[in-house]
Amino acid sequence: MEKILTIVIPTYNMQDYLRRCLDSLIVPEEQMKQLEVLVINDGSKDNSSAIAHEYQDKYPDTFRVIDKENGNYGSCVNRGLKEATGKYIKILDADDWFDTNVLNIFMQKLIDTDVDVVLTNFDCYYPDRTEKVILNIKQKDKIISLSDTMNESLPQMVGIQMHAICYKRKIFTGLNYHQTEGISYTDQEWILIPWAKVEDLLFLPISLYQYDLGRDGQTMDPKVFEKRIDDQFVGIMNSIMMIEAVLSQIDELHKKLLSLKMLSRMESIYKFYLTRRYAKEQCSKFIEFDEKLKKSFPFYYTKLNQVKMSKYYSCHYIQKWRKGGYVPLNSGLFLCNDAIVNIVSGIKKLVGYHG
Repeated sequence: MEKILTIVIPTYNMQDYLRRCLDSLIVPEEQMKQLEVLVINDGSKDNSSAIAHEYQDKYPDTFRVIDKENGNYGSCVNRGLKEATGKYIKILDADDWFDTNVLNIFMQKLIDTDVDVVLTNFDCYYPDRTEKVILNIKQKDKIISLSDTMNESLPQMVGIQMHAICYKRKIFTGLNYHQTEGISYTDQEWILIPWAKVEDLLFLPISLYQYDLGRDGQTMDPKVFEKRIDDQFVGIMNSIMMIEAVLSQIDELHKKLLSLKMLSRMESIYKFYLTRRYAKEQCSKFIEFDEKLKKSFPFYYTKLNQVKMSKYYSCHYIQKWRKGGYVPLNSGLFLCNDAIVNIVSGIKKLVGYHG
């Protein structure tokens, strides 16, 4: 029977979470025949492989374990994409899970559609709370063109995360997509480059992906994020080069979307590092990266000068930082002088001060 959906699960030392993940994919028998689960074991040193093989033994027509040498996250995605046979493909991290009941509904929707990408809401689990991430896309349960979606929901399209995305596998044909290997944060490439081939989409207002943010040592932990500054810089440069490689194949609409997505990612990295105190070594690396960006990709370098602190503070903080105009605050934040003036002015208005 044709596989409707391939779920790729990159796995490295996830024995404490893997059963929860794989159990969430046990759907009714008829749907199991249409589901392909590829557990890509990235050289785990714990019992992750043995656990995954239990599911392969029990459900051989659905689960497949691929044991490989360690190559980091991107190598797992590349291998999964190479091995996948499903009509659609979605990534699930081994420490996360799907809502099984929603997966049933989701797979039925995939059978009945042929759009390039299917989007869903997702839930975030923090140690002290759960938050639902609801996509701000107006047209629901309806096929809509990329151009119409951008006209109606551009900010949402720019900021869509991996957890919401399920691609039709055929869009990778001719794209020559190869995720960067050996570094972290390459999921950012997954949410960026394939959009070069997306022409239409379907938004389903259901929460499929369950995203666990409570685990120590996750790549999104601010302490880990800060330590892996080099991975961030390599990833940004590689992503820009990937965009450059497909520019001749895409129209202005897709160029706009890719550039906005890239700038959004870069802005988040700059804001993260410019609003924290960090070691001299990290500071020098950040300056070195900024100079390299200026030399290699002046378009993005110049665009970043136009980025504002927020909609409340008009300070072009990256431009100010480049000119050396930052003042450190006790909280560890670095705000430019213009932002501080705006904050003080706002406080005066709030308390009715006219001096």
